[in-house]
Amino acid sequence: MRRVVSLRQLRAAVETALERIGYRRPVQRGRKPRYSEGLIITLALYMQQERLSIREVLRRAAEQLDEPMPVPSTLVHRLHRLQPELMERLVEELGAWVLQVSEPDGPAPSPPLRPSVRAPLGHRSAVQPDQAQDGQHPRHP
Repeated sequence: MRRVVSLRQLRAAVETALERIGYRRPVQRGRKPRYSEGLIITLALYMQQERLSIREVLRRAAEQLDEPMPVPSTLVHRLHRLQPELMERLVEELGAWVLQVSEPDGPAPSPPLRPSVRAPLGHRSAVQPDQAQDGQHPRHP
């Protein structure tokens, strides 16, 4: 069964989860990013949930959220710069929350996918070249 969470709910949950895990933006040279990590992560999660293109998720987010949206190239760049450890911790925090919000008295959740089935956000492939089996290319069995 597919669990659906609205964009506004997801945005608030991501910000809460970032606070709960104690996330602090790394100090870096240059200007402060215009768009928060919370917004970037929210857009990425919503894009995955609804199976939308980058342009479509930005269009819907602009309609539903009252804040400026990044251009597609900025969103892609920021997604590639997210730390995998941060995403893992956020998925753990948000997973339990989604189950509570979408179906408080429903059936038990289905088992998670194997780690090699889906790539983490920002990664091109779940199978790395050094994990190829039988001499085959990992993306073309």
